[in-house]
Amino acid sequence: MTQTAFGYAMPTQSETDPRDAAEILKRSVKDYYQYRYSHLRWAGVFIDPPACAQTPLYRRKAGYEMLSRTECGDHIFLSSLSIAFHTRKDLLHFLDYTRKGDLVLHFVKERVEIGGRTAGESVVGMLRALDQMEDEPRRRAIKRSLNERKKRGLPKNGEAPIGFRLVGMGANQQLVPDEHERTVMQRIFELRQTGMPFPEIRLFLRKEGIRFRRKHRGKWEPREWSESRIRRAYEAYLKLRQPAEDSTEPTELKSG
Repeated sequence: MTQTAFGYAMPTQSETDPRDAAEILKRSVKDYYQYRYSHLRWAGVFIDPPACAQTPLYRRKAGYEMLSRTECGDHIFLSSLSIAFHTRKDLLHFLDYTRKGDLVLHFVKERVEIGGRTAGESVVGMLRALDQMEDEPRRRAIKRSLNERKKRGLPKNGEAPIGFRLVGMGANQQLVPDEHERTVMQRIFELRQTGMPFPEIRLFLRKEGIRFRRKHRGKWEPREWSESRIRRAYEAYLKLRQPAEDSTEPTELKSG
């Protein structure tokens, strides 16, 4: 059975005349095919416009049409690696697809050939290993930072627990009591001691205009106390009382 050769190209946005550029790319792809692979049946060059540059190849109109016509063992000639794929993720996805179909890839500009399932698996494995190598220093730095924060008693996620706030930056950052929030926590505790259920405490704080601050996109914003946050604040206040009272945790009233 004779395999089919498919060409693919896409002019760049920088080209003065994309139509002329497309014709030049067509010729370069076909010349490359004719030089060594003229024994294959030629299906022509599929062209996508420059506007598709950031779209994965298999979602481009011409790219999708080309791939839908390929069969096991066919060859695909791409004008350039950088033009065919916007990101390494796009390339990996494409290689996964083509190796399953046992397709042979040719990158004309780079003079690179990836032939068949075994070669495709090797390239995919190598690229993924390179991704891991590039990410490893960042992962190690994050792990060191988290371990350092843990040793200093700082929250890993950078968000202070209820009743505390973070002051300072970097190595000088410290976790200190938030007296304003602890006043609200004490009020929640007192309301619970009267038998007021958590949903009513939430309504009480809302009516009194009592808010807490949360950082959103670099800015501090006032937020209403939710019932779940009120419950966490109550539990946190009970734990804060333990050292001062040097006794077991006070008996919690039943939730309303």
